[in-house]
Amino acid sequence: MSSRKSVVQSGQDVRAPVDGKPWKLLLLRTGNLGTRDLKELFRQHLAEIVQALEQNSLVELDRLRVQGVA
Repeated sequence: MSSRKSVVQSGQDVRAPVDGKPWKLLLLRTGNLGTRDLKELFRQHLAEIVQALEQNSLVELDRLRVQGVA
């Protein structure tokens, strides 16, 4: 049975998902943030993140916005 997985990743060396693996990728482009600030960023943008992931396989989150990439 094939499972659909989502991945959250932070870093510079990330490319778009290949062959549908992972199914969804949320790339964090926030720089160095503490856990508390990262949780707050997720809280502020959660609805936008969910909507973007419903429409895209690769989504980037920076300190200001959520952007569907691919």
